[in-house]
Amino acid sequence: VGLQISTKRCGLQPTVVYFLVKYKNTNVLFLDMATQQMVQRLKNIEERNRRVEIDKQWETSYTRRSLLTLFTYLAIGVYLQVIEVQRPWINAIVPAIAFMLSTLTMPFFKKIWADLHK
Repeated sequence: VGLQISTKRCGLQPTVVYFLVKYKNTNVLFLDMATQQMVQRLKNIEERNRRVEIDKQWETSYTRRSLLTLFTYLAIGVYLQVIEVQRPWINAIVPAIAFMLSTLTMPFFKKIWADLHK
């Protein structure tokens, strides 16, 4: 009735056992428990790698750097205003810009450090 069952043991260690069921031009793959666990572990690793890549992109993004600069400026401006420094918002610019420059130059210094420690 169009049902075909195939089984195969691969020559790999550990042995991968699967059943391929073909029914009406559709293949359905059934894996043994050890293989299913291995496939799940691979899926978990791939998902973790995707999260790590997104985290890396965020860490080096200009959006993150801009937000950090803005929040630094606001925090220092509020602090300077609370302690009654004259022109607190003007005085808050220098530390915020210094922080931004430090985040922009870190990759350069990281590369130098990595080259020295190879």
